Amino acid sequence: MAKVNSGDSTKSDTMKNTLSSEISPQAQIPSRVQPQAPTAMKRPFGQFIQKTLGFQRHEFVLWLLCSIALGSFVLFSAPLLHPPTFKGRSIPGEWHSFEKNPYYSIRNKAVYIHTYMGYVIMTLLTLGNAGALIITPITLGGNDLSQTALNLFLVVATSVSMYLAWYYIRRQQIDEHRKWILRAMSWMSVIVSVRVIMTIVTVIITVIGGYTSLWTCDEVLSVIQDTEALYEEFPSCRLGLQTYVGVPAGVDSPLHLGSALRLTFAMAGWLAISIHTSLTEIYIQLTPKEDKRLKNISYRKQLALGLLPAQSASRSNTEDTTPTSDKL
Repeated sequence: MAKVNSGDSTKSDTMKNTLSSEISPQAQIPSRVQPQAPTAMKRPFGQFIQKTLGFQRHEFVLWLLCSIALGSFVLFSAPLLHPPTFKGRSIPGEWHSFEKNPYYSIRNKAVYIHTYMGYVIMTLLTLGNAGALIITPITLGGNDLSQTALNLFLVVATSVSMYLAWYYIRRQQIDEHRKWILRAMSWMSVIVSVRVIMTIVTVIITVIGGYTSLWTCDEVLSVIQDTEALYEEFPSCRLGLQTYVGVPAGVDSPLHLGSALRLTFAMAGWLAISIHTSLTEIYIQLTPKEDKRLKNISYRKQLALGLLPAQSASRSNTEDTTPTSDKL
């Protein structure tokens, strides 16, 4: 029995040595000191955009190519929304069907659809503005008075203009309804122009250099996710996470990019508001015939409903004997 046990022990030791030698170094238990993953601050900007959008390298390239192609197609086709342009660029024979105009406008053939869509937009706008008010104190730092004023202006301007558009259409003043809808949609579209302006200005201030914005150490840590890197780059953060530090603006890391966007948001917002407001008012002034046509329609609709014609649709505006259609 003793010999058998001795042989078994020898075989067991031999098997253990064999298994130990076959295990690769990568499969063994790692040492206590593990290499740290690269922080977000050291990640290239292109890689940051790729990871943020959730693409692998080859998928990101394909998505970018398709986006450029489709975006270019949309921009190239946008002029076709203008009927005379569409007539000139359409395939020969295609304009024939459009010339008959069988479906003139949803507003005439199915007014209730236009009405319901208006109420849906008003509801969504109200919810969106409520959310904007909630995040105003914290969005992009939340410590800039001009930035806060910008958010409040957009909330008030879009809400008031949308309400006035609803008020005037209830009184059948279609000309005024058109003006305030144009203003409301123009101000609601500011958020698109803001992003374009912010991108351009971010590149400019990065090239110039020397710009910084204030962050709390807690905000910085939420971006870089590394306490040691935080203390190394911002030693004053050892005093507490609510300490303010100056973060350079740039595009070389997510932290610096965030700093640049904070600096440009308020300026881009006010510039976008100025551009949108100016272009909208210029467009309204350049379309007096449309305004007069809608005033005439408003006057006839108010008479048909037994309403006292408003001043904007007074009888003096209908002295023109040129026949006009009630179609909007």
